[in-house]
Amino acid sequence: MGAQRVHSDGDDAVMRDLRQQVRTTPPLQAGEQERLLARIALGDRASQDRLVATNRDAELLVAAATDYERTELLLARVLRRAPMEAEIAEKLEWTVERTRYVAQVVAEARRRHDEELLAFIDPEALDPEAFDDAVDG
Repeated sequence: MGAQRVHSDGDDAVMRDLRQQVRTTPPLQAGEQERLLARIALGDRASQDRLVATNRDAELLVAAATDYERTELLLARVLRRAPMEAEIAEKLEWTVERTRYVAQVVAEARRRHDEELLAFIDPEALDPEAFDDAVDG
């Protein structure tokens, strides 16, 4: 025996309404179908272009974040202190605003990375006294 589909009165009403709409919709005139398909294809192409641009922007941001981190570390070693935004911007030949934006992206990525690592740490396995001894030397 085959499976039977349970129909409700609402389902039947929706199907009747759809059938009526199909019957009363006029057929496409000559050339309309081609224009409609071309419009759909253009929409698909625009979506693909936006996706490619978004991916390119993401790749550029990752490259900028990498450059920022390397420069920040290099300057910290040379200056023997945390570098200021203006110093990083000068070294990278960026504006301070761009440097500040990339710094925020890097800080957020570091925060998320730290949160992900915390998920793997068992608080019960930590020995605070051993940590204090290691820090005190």
